[in-house]
Amino acid sequence: MAVTLEILNGYQLEQLFTEYGRGNHFSYEGYNALYDYLYDYSEAVGEDFKVDVIALCCDFTEYSNWEEIYQNYSYSYNREAEAWEKTNQDDFKKWVQDRTTVIECTNYKDDVIGIILQWF
Repeated sequence: MAVTLEILNGYQLEQLFTEYGRGNHFSYEGYNALYDYLYDYSEAVGEDFKVDVIALCCDFTEYSNWEEIYQNYSYSYNREAEAWEKTNQDDFKKWVQDRTTVIECTNYKDDVIGIILQWF
């Protein structure tokens, strides 16, 4: 099984998004990470994955770091939201990971340089 439309890598996924006018939705590393996720998902379920650019744009968002995610979800996590520095960051990360798909975007050195979340 594989991602359909003959998409073989993150670059081709990015080109498809560009054709739909959404080429800036993810970073280069984000497209690679999302492609890997979609490929692994299709392998796990045993079915090809039909790429729907608009649905993927609605369902997934790339963030620069965990602090940026916290700024978007802190109220859901803790109604009395504290500053990121005062928050138990490991607990927050686990809270997010327990609720949605988290895809780490890495560079060629395997440094995490972005995080994609599925909307929840």
